[in-house]
Amino acid sequence: PTSTQWFCIAQHAAVASAHEVVSEHGGRVMAYADDVFIMGPPEAAFDAFVAFQIQAYNVGSSNLESFRIIDTNMARKSACSSKRCGK
Repeated sequence: PTSTQWFCIAQHAAVASAHEVVSEHGGRVMAYADDVFIMGPPEAAFDAFVAFQIQAYNVGSSNLESFRIIDTNMARKSACSSKRCGK
């Protein structure tokens, strides 16, 4: 079955649209099959998610069940507050 591959091809424009929005603010989008991760500052990540939703809806994917916004600034601060960062 090639349904997963066709799904990924159909979603590519949505992923690219989200990446275009969030990358302007130092964020990134990673996707594997139907799992899409938008990472960046919360405002930019939310705007990227909206861009993703619009593009996904345009290709017939309206079943976006859940999302979580990861603030990359907080993740960096948390990671660098450990002893590994010399603090």
